[in-house]
Amino acid sequence: MDIRLTIEKIQLIVAKGYPKHVGKCFAYLDPDTLMALKLCPGDIIDIQGTKRTAARALRTDQTKVQNNIHIDAFIRFNAGVDLGDSVIVRRAEIKTADLVVLGASPDIPPEWGSVSIESDEEREKLIGKQL
Repeated sequence: MDIRLTIEKIQLIVAKGYPKHVGKCFAYLDPDTLMALKLCPGDIIDIQGTKRTAARALRTDQTKVQNNIHIDAFIRFNAGVDLGDSVIVRRAEIKTADLVVLGASPDIPPEWGSVSIESDEEREKLIGKQL
């Protein structure tokens, strides 16, 4: 008999993300963690460190290293964590926005630059993205 454990949330250790996906809001989890949280690759997860942020869950190829979440510096900054810190991960509660207002955050380091959304084409690229 195959009994699989399913859970609502899990505590994971922050590990370095993969360079080819920097800035794309991907969080890599091992297959057992994905299964325990009832996640499919591409599902949105809630990551809680000292702050909360969201990312798209993907499966890591590194099955030997469990209990890690591989996230880039942008996600770590948004979650208020560093490499080696613990975070709580759960399936995100998805809500459809009627209106999105974007503004500059005083917490963003100046060396990260700024973003200007001026055209309808740029606005269209945000539709369907996690914000």
